[in-house]
Amino acid sequence: MTSARRPVVLFSTGPLKDADNPYLHQLVAGVTAGPDGVDVRFLTPADALRGRLDVLHVQWPHQLAHGANPLRTAIKTLLTLWLLGRVRRRRVPVVRTWHNVATHEGTGRLERFVTRRLDRLTSIRVYLNESADNDTALGVVALHPDYTDWLRAHAPAQAAQTAQAADVHEGALLFGLLRPYKEIETLVAAAGEAGVPTVLAGRPVDEAYGARLRAAVDGTTAVTLDERHLPDVELAALVRRHRLVVLPYRAMYNSGALLYALSLGTPVLAPSSAANLAIRAEVGADWLHLYDGPLTAQVLAAAYAATASRPTAGPDLSRRDWATHADLHRRIYRTVRAAPAPPRTRDPLADQRANRAALVADPAFGRHSPRNR
Repeated sequence: MTSARRPVVLFSTGPLKDADNPYLHQLVAGVTAGPDGVDVRFLTPADALRGRLDVLHVQWPHQLAHGANPLRTAIKTLLTLWLLGRVRRRRVPVVRTWHNVATHEGTGRLERFVTRRLDRLTSIRVYLNESADNDTALGVVALHPDYTDWLRAHAPAQAAQTAQAADVHEGALLFGLLRPYKEIETLVAAAGEAGVPTVLAGRPVDEAYGARLRAAVDGTTAVTLDERHLPDVELAALVRRHRLVVLPYRAMYNSGALLYALSLGTPVLAPSSAANLAIRAEVGADWLHLYDGPLTAQVLAAAYAATASRPTAGPDLSRRDWATHADLHRRIYRTVRAAPAPPRTRDPLADQRANRAALVADPAFGRHSPRNR
């Protein structure tokens, strides 16, 4: 006897590189594991034109029509439209992870056109948070997991420490790719006025923005800029060493940096949003400090003073394990493949509502989040 063919899930991202988002590395490892695992392929021109696929899983849709230059953008867009045409004709289900409500740097006409085409083909949305703003009639929650397993593998010494480690926690920190939408200049101004020693750690998205940040930092002695992409061993030690991680970007929906910091037992200051309010209800106000409006020196100083000491126990992230996240995705793939494939012309949301109903009938989803009931 031969074993049943494993379903092929085509991810909308290119082949994985070591420096890519840890979320993708762990998701691929999780959904391909075990007897009910799937085969994952990554989007290449050959896959777009003629590759086999049973499910298309879209992560960041704007990437499907965005290249390094106009020529590459045009080629990428044509390949994407060809792929979406194949998906429509063959009625391949489309799973779409809701990483962002909107793209961070805005979109061009081609990106908007491709996104509209994709909207009409989407079979189910996967929400990574429990924001009250999510349209749960069209999708299910699979909470973004923590980084505990990743850190055990890539920064074991830091992962083994407790939230109450004996080292001294001082200073505020912002880390990650430095991009304009993160409103980093507001943190520079607030830290300078409040006198809170602050480190900005990460590679600027381009030289122009790097120059802007260097000019802003030159005006204050409170802020240090480290323009390197840090490996996890160094980054985890930096996060653990600081008293507070500050994420000032108001357009915050999902934040890997927030969960990375909490996974290391470091409190976070972030803007209030529906998504962040849900996380605060989960981990407690001692770990996630929220504020309304722009970041000010007063807000920063108050949060910095409040985190002079840490709770005895670390934040409770027990609902955010990778085994559950991967299992929910495998269930999603099976469900959308088994669903009838009605024509996608009259009501583009009908598939999403029907698949949502089928998924919430599975007790695993209700156990994971009350938003799935």
